[in-house]
Amino acid sequence: MNGQDGICSHSGIKLGVEDLSKEEFEQFASQVESIALQRGTSPKTWEAFKTYLKANGPFTEIIDGSNVAFYNQSFSGGSFQFHQLGRVYDVLRNEEKDGRARKPLVSTSREATVFAILI
Repeated sequence: MNGQDGICSHSGIKLGVEDLSKEEFEQFASQVESIALQRGTSPKTWEAFKTYLKANGPFTEIIDGSNVAFYNQSFSGGSFQFHQLGRVYDVLRNEEKDGRARKPLVSTSREATVFAILI
């Protein structure tokens, strides 16, 4: 990404932001749940995650933690960079959206996090 303009430095495509209607969001959430359960997340773990989201949300955006932490790390010796992820989180957390503080949710795979901790 190039600064605040939303243009991908690799493809030159401008990334957009889409707000979902309540119905679209519910459909999206249902699809995410279906995929999570199909890929082996236990119903108990999924319910715990949904409880966490209800107790700690709403969130203003989701940060793909693995992609952020592995950004520019495709070289021998490259690794999960917690500081990169922390910087993105801090930038978003310290900005406002629609006059309110932003509250990002960081998502990453268990495999990526365990791999990063083991390195």
